[in-house]
Amino acid sequence: MLDKKITVMMPAYNEERDLPGLLSRIQLALDGWADYRILVVDDGSRDRTAQIVRDAAAQMPVELVQHPSPNFA
Repeated sequence: MLDKKITVMMPAYNEERDLPGLLSRIQLALDGWADYRILVVDDGSRDRTAQIVRDAAAQMPVELVQHPSPNFA
């Protein structure tokens, strides 16, 4: 068991383009070094940000907190 515990919290809004690479880099940096989890706070994205986090959860300790998209008339 690793003695370091880290929670990485990051806000995300329409980050489908950059999020996969960022999650991979975090995983590469922390795997085997710390007991970690990643919390992605989706601030109402209108793209695939939330789905990318859900898909990544099968490969790494990532969780999604999702705020609803704003309804702008």
